Amino acid sequence: MNKNIYFLIGLLLATVSSLAQFTINGKIIDQETKLPVGNVNIQIKGMSGGSISASDGNFHLESSKQTVVLLFTSIGYKPLSLKTILDEGSNNLGLILLEQHPYPLDEITINAGLSEDKELPISISSVSSKSIENKLGDRPLPQIMENVPGVFSTRNGGGSGDARLSIRGFQQENISLLLNGIPINGQENGLVYWSNWLGLANAAAEIQIQKGPGLANASVNSVGATVNIITRNSNKPKGGSVGFEISSYGNMNTTIALNSGKLKSGWNTSLMLGFGSGPGYVDATQFKSFSYFFSTNKDFGKHKLAITLIGAPQRHEQRTLKLSEEEVIKNGLKFNKDWGGFNGQKKNASQNFYHKPFLSINHNYKINQKNKISTAAYFTVGSGGGQWSESFNYAPSIFSYRDHAGQIEWESIYSNNATHQGTHTLENGETVSGYSLNVQTNFLASHLQTGIMSNYEHNFNQNLSLKAGLHYRYFNSFLREEIDDLLGGDFFIEDYGWSLAGVAGRNQIKTVGDIIRVDNSSIINFASAYTQLLYNSNSINAYFSANANNNWYQRDDRFNYITNTKSETVVKPGFDLRAGFLYKIKKRQQIFVNAAYISRAPYFKYVFGNFTNVVVKDLKNENIKTIELGYKLKSGIISTQLSAYLSSRNNVSMLSNEYVQLEDNTQTRAMVNGLNSIHKGIELDFAVELTENIKLGGWLSLGDFKWENNVSATLFNDNNVAVDTVNVFVEGLNIGGTAQQQFGGFVDFRLLELIFVKVEYLYFNRLFADFDPTNRSNPEDRQQAFQLPSYGLANAYIGIPFKIGDQFCRIQLNVYNVLNKTYIVNGEDGIDHNLESFKGFWSFGRNLSIGFRLNF
Repeated sequence: MNKNIYFLIGLLLATVSSLAQFTINGKIIDQETKLPVGNVNIQIKGMSGGSISASDGNFHLESSKQTVVLLFTSIGYKPLSLKTILDEGSNNLGLILLEQHPYPLDEITINAGLSEDKELPISISSVSSKSIENKLGDRPLPQIMENVPGVFSTRNGGGSGDARLSIRGFQQENISLLLNGIPINGQENGLVYWSNWLGLANAAAEIQIQKGPGLANASVNSVGATVNIITRNSNKPKGGSVGFEISSYGNMNTTIALNSGKLKSGWNTSLMLGFGSGPGYVDATQFKSFSYFFSTNKDFGKHKLAITLIGAPQRHEQRTLKLSEEEVIKNGLKFNKDWGGFNGQKKNASQNFYHKPFLSINHNYKINQKNKISTAAYFTVGSGGGQWSESFNYAPSIFSYRDHAGQIEWESIYSNNATHQGTHTLENGETVSGYSLNVQTNFLASHLQTGIMSNYEHNFNQNLSLKAGLHYRYFNSFLREEIDDLLGGDFFIEDYGWSLAGVAGRNQIKTVGDIIRVDNSSIINFASAYTQLLYNSNSINAYFSANANNNWYQRDDRFNYITNTKSETVVKPGFDLRAGFLYKIKKRQQIFVNAAYISRAPYFKYVFGNFTNVVVKDLKNENIKTIELGYKLKSGIISTQLSAYLSSRNNVSMLSNEYVQLEDNTQTRAMVNGLNSIHKGIELDFAVELTENIKLGGWLSLGDFKWENNVSATLFNDNNVAVDTVNVFVEGLNIGGTAQQQFGGFVDFRLLELIFVKVEYLYFNRLFADFDPTNRSNPEDRQQAFQLPSYGLANAYIGIPFKIGDQFCRIQLNVYNVLNKTYIVNGEDGIDHNLESFKGFWSFGRNLSIGFRLNF
């Protein structure tokens, strides 16, 4: 009897215990912004039901189990799994941090080389959308990457969006820029004009930098690095944001973002608009811009369709003429000698205007668990150009007319054009007068580009997979120079003195809207195929890839030729081989090695390097050999990466003073072929999370970049006509335009639980001026180019999140160059290789930006 009573009591206690409820509370916040995250699904693994976080991030749920695994999921964030043992009664888990995951990988083409998996045998760094929003301010987009070791970015000239980027000593034409995995470098020269992509700063969800050749198989021009810009996807809850930002010098930007959420039709749609204007920091560099970004996607079972449209029509004044130290001391950092006053207004001789809408359509088909096909079709039409000037019959350029302040004296130019007594006899025997000696023109560079990329992925098993793909692209540009302003004269005379065909019966009298000097097209067909094997196990990660590509180049010149205006079609094939191996020493440590051999076809501009339809003879492919060794550690609060690299580059071509107006008739451009260079260095970056509210880190890059041989150069005048050939003695010369040594550090902390502060310091050393081939013709002159003084920069970023009603807001205050340092950004070496003969661009002084954003 007693045993039965004890049994019943024990059973009752066990039942009561099993029915006991454990209460769970907490608050969910964004790991990057520390703002609350609402509408997060919270579930207990193995149990039905669950909860959703409120708009302030707080959540509450109950469990009948004492040991639970909590699952947190939300659109735009990576899933989080949290195991905990509960106490009886209420359990407050405190702050739950969710990490942003702003894009679904299956929306990005496979060949982008993008991966969540950081255990890759390459050096890889990422910049989040929140870093862009909180740190970039009014600066060009490349400057957000300046605290990545090996990356050097500057504001070139100071105009809005004008920027220069180099990585590991390689300039922009050797850095592949991808937009959602699609290459967007210039097809003729590999350059990127960042002012044409102003909308990218607003639309970017993440920037991934793969240093070295990387994994992106579409990047056939990737030598220094691949920079893949991933735009925001439309898989976001219904809502949006409004933002406004103003700089201390008056530049303003307004953004509006709207997200539809998932509609009844199954589509998710996002729209972002941006409006910018201001006077610029540098004198006479005012700008106006409008940017737009549209994205929509829908799942169709095994199929997913994503459509993206981005564009940024803009017009901005520039500073293109480099300055001497004497001019900067006399006139200040903001001095710009590209402009002058006319009729009470500022009139700039240098201006850029462009619109390049980019449409891409991505289709993903998940055939089954082992097979996937991803296809991207894209289309863009670029329209615009830059303001230029021309002179007739060796007349002085407009830059020769200067007032006492060093500005262009437009009144004298107009007066001279209107009153000079010169006459000229045309080819038809007619003698004319009243013509302009100087005119302003628009150098127009429109183009059409379209292509398709299709990629296949097959998983043999959980460790081994195969990727293969095809890419075809068609490009056609239209270059022409059009008269914009006769500057007081009645007409301009095109004497066709620089045309191979001469006048050939063409009308020599030109007025506003007529074409002079330049009228040609570049026609480029490109095709590539690649295959890649990837192996991933608990201890090893490895890849091998091969890429073969071909270029078909043709030039159509309507200025130099009357009939048979098209050149022959020139075929230039290329290929690359890449491999990498990573070994996981322990769960949190890896060592890796990667290597590549690249045979890269020369760019179009070098194939037709005489600026005619005559093909340059004996032009060889660039050959690049590179190897990298590295170590990665992520253990608890510490993460670090160390790498060492060596790159050898042969048969390099370059063109000096490209797309820059020459200041006088004595200057030339120089086309060089056959250069060799060596790039080697080590890089280190680390971060330590001391507490939940304090994080610090730093980076170091020590490089050695040199030219290895002497070559010859062809000199061209301002009409792109060859006038001379010179020997160029540059063996052992340091490569200019980049910092060979850099280091920096940061601390990220929270004050009073309300204010988020980040302070960073960057130091740059061993910067050398770019060499001018015309100044390197003396075999006895082996002196290094002018070494720019080293400099350090401090920046501070302060964010204050708060609420207006139920809406979350943020004020962001950024102070750039806190210590107000004056330094030289970049420039060209002079004849004496010292500061006195150097010309270049100096820094911005201390400047601020303040922004406000309201989320709804």
